[in-house]
Amino acid sequence: MPRLRGHLRRVDLFRQWTEISANAILAALAALGDSAAVPAVVNALGAAVRHEQHEVTQAALTALAVFGPAAAEAMETMRSLTTATNAHLRPAAVAAL
Repeated sequence: MPRLRGHLRRVDLFRQWTEISANAILAALAALGDSAAVPAVVNALGAAVRHEQHEVTQAALTALAVFGPAAAEAMETMRSLTTATNAHLRPAAVAAL
């Protein structure tokens, strides 16, 4: 778990093809279900939103949905994404909420 969180923190969302790595890490963290991953996932969500990486944003939202109430620190970002113009982000944000 700590290694995955470290890898997630080091993913550079400006580079091409990084969403594949980020999505895989987010999926692994969600599958492990350890709420210690929430801060790293929240940081990844924020970075993905800032860099307009919609696939990573969706993967982060999906991961946060797994953590339930432990992901409360991302509520404001999740709420803002319920009105996103990207048709895939809206339902992911609603599901995460």
